[in-house]
Amino acid sequence: MFCCLIGGGLVAWLARSARRHAGQPVDPGLGLLLGFGVGALVVALIVNLLVPLGVVDVTGPLAARIALLVLPAVAAGVAVSRGGAGSLLNRSGTTALTVAAVAGALAVEELDLHAFTLHSAPGVVAGLAVHLPGFVFLAAGLAWRAKLTAEEPVPGGCDCPPAIPKGSMR
Repeated sequence: MFCCLIGGGLVAWLARSARRHAGQPVDPGLGLLLGFGVGALVVALIVNLLVPLGVVDVTGPLAARIALLVLPAVAAGVAVSRGGAGSLLNRSGTTALTVAAVAGALAVEELDLHAFTLHSAPGVVAGLAVHLPGFVFLAAGLAWRAKLTAEEPVPGGCDCPPAIPKGSMR
């Protein structure tokens, strides 16, 4: 129940922040931080939700497991509060956020299960639940990106060199 409240609160905060920062320039680093934090947080929440169901076994210390939940949540919260959710409003920002979310999901999965062995995920259900978020983030990000219109051209034209006419020797 607590994990659902955290996730729902973060989604509502993201939507509110994206609306408030619409039309403002967005720092690409904040979009990457947001994506990485959200990806990492979702996988950490899934792993922790599977523990009471008996699908995942706890093998690591409580402090490390809590840190793996708190650090991505803080990173995502900082990015949202600084306007990183505005990355969801343009195609390039959505692409960067998607890639960062997949990277965050994979990083936490690797750190949790393999590097620090904080949890053990034996079985097919646990394996799918832990590895599936990266694919879901990728599919959702690409679907969201496809719905967005292309970025507006730079005001005043392009800084590109002029096209060379066909047949001219330059």
